[in-house]
Formats: sequence, C-alpha cells, structure tokens
Amino acid sequence: MFAVIETGGKQHKVSVGDKIKIEKITAEEGSVFLFDKVLLIDDGKETMLGVPYINKAKVEAKVLAEGRLRKIIVFKIFFLREKIQVDGAPMICLQSKCCTSSQIPMRIV
Repeated sequence: MFAVIETGGKQHKVSVGDKIKIEKITAEEGSVFLFDKVLLIDDGKETMLGVPYINKAKVEAKVLAEGRLRKIIVFKIFFLREKIQVDGAPMICLQSKCCTSSQIPMRIV
C-alpha cells in the first residue's frame, strides 16, 4: 500500500514505514503530523485517485528529527563582481505510520 501526498509544493510517494525528508513544515520531534492533501492511494487491488485531493483521506507520520538539508552552493557572476551564495534549507525527517480513507475507491483500468 502506498500513497502520494503533496506538501511544500512537492509530491512525495510514501508507504508504511518509509522515512522521508520534507521541507517547509514546522513540527516538534516525536510528535505526529497529519497530511490531508492526499493525491492517490493504492492498496494493491484498488486505486483511489483524487481530483485534486481525496476527501477524508489522511496520512499519519511521526517526526523523527529536525535538521538542515545538504548545502547548495550557487555562483552568480555579475558585471565586474562575483557572488557566492550558500543555502541549506531546514528539513524534517518523517516516518509514515498509516494511511486512511473513508471514501469508496474508484477503479482505474
């Protein structure tokens, strides 16, 4: 069983037990975070597809750690000067626990 969720302007494929790194959310370490923007759920037999989201579907994940992503070095060369920019975006490491939906699934052939 897997689900596709949307968070931070990106889409992530998650299944039970997966560890993912996500940007742009704030949560404390050890807490449980719920994603309500679920785009697709597949259990192996049936597939539910939302337009754009599946109603009453949620993915629950536990926050494992907070940190920063790998640093990205950007070089910008302007007329007679240079600029070096280093950026490491904040991230949260999550482990998905369960995926629930109370909607009747649609079949996709």
